[in-house]
Amino acid sequence: MAERGTAHDALAGLWVPLATPFDGRDAPALPALVARARAVIADGARGVVLAGTTGEGPSLTVAERRALLDGLLAAGIEPARIVAGIACPALGDAVELARHAGRAGVAAVLLMPPFYFKAVTPRGVGRAIDAVLDRAPGMPPVLLYHFPQLSGVPLPVDLVAELAHRHGPRIAGLKDSEGDPARTFRMIDRLPDLAVFPGTEAYLAEACRRGAAGVISATANVAAAPIAAALAAFADGDAGRFATLAGEVRKRRLALERWPMIAAIKQLLAHTTGDPAWARLRPPLEPLDRAAREELLAWWDRAGGQPGRNIS
Repeated sequence: MAERGTAHDALAGLWVPLATPFDGRDAPALPALVARARAVIADGARGVVLAGTTGEGPSLTVAERRALLDGLLAAGIEPARIVAGIACPALGDAVELARHAGRAGVAAVLLMPPFYFKAVTPRGVGRAIDAVLDRAPGMPPVLLYHFPQLSGVPLPVDLVAELAHRHGPRIAGLKDSEGDPARTFRMIDRLPDLAVFPGTEAYLAEACRRGAAGVISATANVAAAPIAAALAAFADGDAGRFATLAGEVRKRRLALERWPMIAAIKQLLAHTTGDPAWARLRPPLEPLDRAAREELLAWWDRAGGQPGRNIS
């Protein structure tokens, strides 16, 4: 990545927002999650994000989210390799998870604003984020999470700038999952010291050139190696290799967007690992129907994936 601020450098790279496997009793399947975390880190990821959107975080209880983090740490995943997702409509739950992440010493938290009430003002959203930071003084640095299509609560660029000014290095950056390259680039230009991560590799090439810290993408659950390789080529100044790899990962991402992303990623994980825990989703999400599943797996085989391994 290009020379930028401390937060940018500390978090730069590929972070994989892990899907959450569920056992036959609808409990998170920790051994499968640990194995996937190890696999994507071995494939070149900087680390993993727990209980984000791809991980169905809002469908997990606070206790389950805490247990997932504790389980990864107990299995030997380094705290510096973990970002803890916090997406809670209740302020107290967000504070509890922030404090727990602080005690664990993870690299950062991915903090979504409270998402039940709509038509709230930027001032109200800012107050909610202030409250989490104020009540959890030992929490890790914060990556704000902008995903208005799901949360219904946007984080305007001006609000992010105000929060960064007010809280200094405690605001480390932002994940921008809106999918609007122009907005991502405005954020990078406005706040060059923050670590800004697109939520898709669809515009990875231009994002890196503009100063993005990396990417946090669901696709990396099944294709971490090529995304990590693209970022490494950019960091090494290998423009030709970067252009080739960035084009390939863009093509793969756009192809996957033909299916509901979480269901598709989990179906591919079940296919590559042979573990049915990956195919299970919590309601209201549903798995792919048979026709969609067959279409997805046929595409996967054409794209270079095989049972037992991911695209490399």
